[in-house]
Amino acid sequence: MTEAQWLATQKPEELLLWLGAGRSRQWPARKSGMFAVACAARFTSFMPDAITLRGLELAEQLAEGVVGEAEYGEYLTECLAAMPPSTSGPESWAWNLPGYTMRVVLPYHTSLSPQKKAIDVCKMCETILCQDGRKPDGAERESSIQAELLRDIFGNPFRPVTFSLEWRTDTALTLAKQMYESRDFSAMPILADALQDAGCDTDDILNHCRDTSLTHVRGCWVIDLLTGRG
Repeated sequence: MTEAQWLATQKPEELLLWLGAGRSRQWPARKSGMFAVACAARFTSFMPDAITLRGLELAEQLAEGVVGEAEYGEYLTECLAAMPPSTSGPESWAWNLPGYTMRVVLPYHTSLSPQKKAIDVCKMCETILCQDGRKPDGAERESSIQAELLRDIFGNPFRPVTFSLEWRTDTALTLAKQMYESRDFSAMPILADALQDAGCDTDDILNHCRDTSLTHVRGCWVIDLLTGRG
């Protein structure tokens, strides 16, 4: 894969498989988990039950390392007990989506790699749209959105960035932490100004923050570098 292909492709599975082939020994499982959560979170309208919504929160906590295998097991037991017997259509797929999202960061679950389990989540999201039937081109559009989310989280592997400690000023860190906690990333251009004031002259970082056409989520590669997350 070339850099031009990385920036242009609308198929997240191609990006994930290419990344996995080159970084299998040091694969950032958290990144895969945050990507899966970002994809699944777009389908909360198909998850009216409190347990499935809580499942997405748990999936994010698993990716962050806040909770572990025990909480995952408890969720599965509770979810199976609460599952409606007559669930069908897109809601039936959405019911299982949080569980699939959790498995991305659990190494013991199947022999699949984190990136291949993330691909399963992508495909399940597209299946939900196909089952819904209200938007015939929805799956194709969703694939494009997933690819953009992946690039927000993994960055550009053809242009690795070294983040200077001098750029981690109180102002920049405060902005980053506020956006991360609130999930509101509208202050990214302001963060770019703060980083530039701190001496950052890396165009890839500044442009990523200032490009208002981009969608940012938890796991954004700039926020992760600034806050020291893997």
